[in-house]
Amino acid sequence: MKTFSVLIVDDEPIQRKIMRSLCEQSLFFETIVDAKDAVEALSLLNQSHFDLILLDINMPLLSGLSLAKTIPSHTKVIFVTAYSEHAVEAFELNVLDYLLKPVSFERFLKAIQKLHLTENTANESTPSPDNKRFISLKQGKRVIKVKLEDIHYCEAKGNNTFIYLADKTHIDIYSPLTKLLEDLPNKMFTRVHRSFVVNNIKVKAVDSIQVYLINDAAVPVGASYKGELKNFEL
Repeated sequence: MKTFSVLIVDDEPIQRKIMRSLCEQSLFFETIVDAKDAVEALSLLNQSHFDLILLDINMPLLSGLSLAKTIPSHTKVIFVTAYSEHAVEAFELNVLDYLLKPVSFERFLKAIQKLHLTENTANESTPSPDNKRFISLKQGKRVIKVKLEDIHYCEAKGNNTFIYLADKTHIDIYSPLTKLLEDLPNKMFTRVHRSFVVNNIKVKAVDSIQVYLINDAAVPVGASYKGELKNFEL
């Protein structure tokens, strides 16, 4: 079952807690983040990608309606509010659904099913995994969108995986390397060791012991992975 990332935006702590509980019960969400108002939400949206935003309307400083107008179309919005009078304006913004508080679990599930339907429709016209250009990496409460071409190699360290990038920085995620491999295009990345995966286009030389990358890193070749070296066209 596909899981999603969600941002809960509500100025009332008890409502954030309720919506988080509904998200957790549904089992549809891998990443759940909350914001106390629309201003904090804007900051989070500038840092990370979210599949869905559960958005209150009446909030201080910036309303949910105003925030929704700035959200890119690939992020879906469900309004969660105590007021029915904003429904017409909300649906003019092409939101996924409009929920009135208090929200029952059954009504919440119906709204989330719409997210699955839009995802399935989008998948019919989106490129295959081998043609995708980005990957979303979960780091704590954040989801970081990274260009595949910026990744040089990945290294497993215990239960964590380190992703080394073109700008000589790295991202540390709490996820095994085998899990990350499921999201990487097979034609672009090669596992050369039980603890290492390299980006094929970043390889400048190979021998029976190591793979040498254009950033001057050298990655070991595992004995059982030597057959994978044929993937490199040098």
